[in-house]
Amino acid sequence: MDERLLPDKITYAHVAILNTGNGRIVAGVRLSKRDPSVEGTVWYTPYRVLSLHYDERDIKTVTMRQVIPLMIKDIIRNVDSRTKLVVIRGNAPHFQRYRQYEQHVRLFAESHNVGIRISWKPNIENRIPELKELANDALQRGESLVAAI
Repeated sequence: MDERLLPDKITYAHVAILNTGNGRIVAGVRLSKRDPSVEGTVWYTPYRVLSLHYDERDIKTVTMRQVIPLMIKDIIRNVDSRTKLVVIRGNAPHFQRYRQYEQHVRLFAESHNVGIRISWKPNIENRIPELKELANDALQRGESLVAAI
């Protein structure tokens, strides 16, 4: 991924994760493309949202370290077909170990013909409030949901 990619080849996944502490982890995810037509500001145009729910049905022991790779795989499954690079920005402190997660899902990402970059963005749910709403929706519903915009 050394070559410079066009903006429509990069998908940005903004992720807000909530650990309920009772064996369930939920997340709100917004998949978007960066819009180069707006000068002077960074503008993202969303194309899909994910309201993700993980509990003992998904994995035996529900821990953040086990759920994050599953979540990243769910994100990769839902990117559009033009995407060559997925940039994931998450609020959980676990994203500080981005190299570990990138290594863990690298083969899965390559099988979907995308590269992956992960970074930690604390308080992203305050800058993008709909992420928190998507996570709370998954908590109330008790299952995951994906919707195209």
